[in-house]
Parts: sequence; structure tokens; C-alpha cells
Amino acid sequence: MEKKIETLARITTILKDVIQNKDRIIARLQQPYSLDCIPVETEYQKQFSELLMRAASDYSALTASAADFHWSQNFRDPPTIWAEMLRPIPVALASCTRFFEAMSAMRESFATLQTLRVGPSSSLATPSKDLSQRGGSRKNSDCVTPPPWRTETSFNDLTIRSVRHEKSEEQEVTSGDEYGGGVESHQLSWPSPV
Repeated sequence: MEKKIETLARITTILKDVIQNKDRIIARLQQPYSLDCIPVETEYQKQFSELLMRAASDYSALTASAADFHWSQNFRDPPTIWAEMLRPIPVALASCTRFFEAMSAMRESFATLQTLRVGPSSSLATPSKDLSQRGGSRKNSDCVTPPPWRTETSFNDLTIRSVRHEKSEEQEVTSGDEYGGGVESHQLSWPSPV
């Protein structure tokens, strides 16, 4: 009987606590349940969710700040020692800046020398170079040869050449019209023998 009386007294105490805290229990049950939940009153749920969103967006900055804070806590040296240790850093940065400027100037000078040695790009320079060579060869040569439209020399070509050597300039024009197939005479002319 004594055990039953103790059990009933304990159950009565629990029921009294449940009745007194029924509103809080109902509010807790209405909240979404998760294993890692944080108990927050209903009236502060909105502010707490906004705070969580802001903390999530700044999570990287917060972790970096926390890491910096822990890093600074590990040093016990006075500021004068750190000033002496940090003094060479600006000198090293200035030296790196001067070295970078010198390397940039050297690279530009090498690029200028390369363009002066090679000239413009090959794709742009090749056509003009070919045209100048063709024009120079036409100006320097005594005669102009026709473009090669045949791969082999035929018997008619040999005959025309032998006839041109034997005849005068007027006969060369007629023979060019007669055997050349409409090609202009100055394109098929040969230099006169000396």
C-alpha cells in the first residue's frame, strides 16, 4: 500500500505540473519538431528566424572573425615586439612593386623588339609582300610571262616559239593572235635576241 501511495503522489505531482504548464506544452507541440531544435517562445519565432537567416548569410565572415579572434588570443607579446616584427613588411612590398614594374617594362621592350624584328603579323604582311615581289619582278624583268595554265609544253607551243624568233614584231602580234587562243600578245612576247 505504501508503494501505491508513493506512486499516486508522484503521478499527482506530474499531473499538476502538466496542468500548470499546459499552454507552454501546447505551444511547444505546435512548433515543428527537429532533433537539433532550439526552444524559442512563439512570440519571438519571427525575429529568431530572421536572425538565423542573417547569420547564415554572414557565416563565412563570422567564422573568419572567430578564427581571427582565437588567433589573436594565442599571442601574449606586447605591441612593441609586433611593431618590430612587422616593420620589414612594407619594405618588402615596395621592393616587390619595383620588381613588378621593372618586369613589365622589360616585357614591353621585348615585345617592341619582337615586332621590329619580325614586323607585323604574318597573315597581314604576306599578301602585301607577295604583291610587292610580283610588282618588282614585273618591273625588273624585260618581259612578262603568262601564268601557267598548262602543265606540259605542247608541240604547238614549241612551234610558236621557233616562229617568233625568226619573225619581226608585227609577225609576232599576228602569230600571237593566231596561236595564242585570245591571249594578249605582250603576255606571250619574248625578249628580242641580242
